[in-house]
Amino acid sequence: GDSHLKQIPVVMWSVSAQQQDIDASYELGANAYLRKPVSLAEHSAVVKVLYEFWCRDVLLPSPP
Repeated sequence: GDSHLKQIPVVMWSVSAQQQDIDASYELGANAYLRKPVSLAEHSAVVKVLYEFWCRDVLLPSPP
């Protein structure tokens, strides 16, 4: 309910690929849902892509 927090992107990072978990996450306000990779190399690659997108590339609204 805090307007200052509504602008923080939320990415769900889970081992679950159950559709009910994915749907619930989006219903609760998640901006993305990712399944955790199995290998360390895949994990590192996903973290890099997440960082590049959310911290470098995406344009976010101004704070309230």
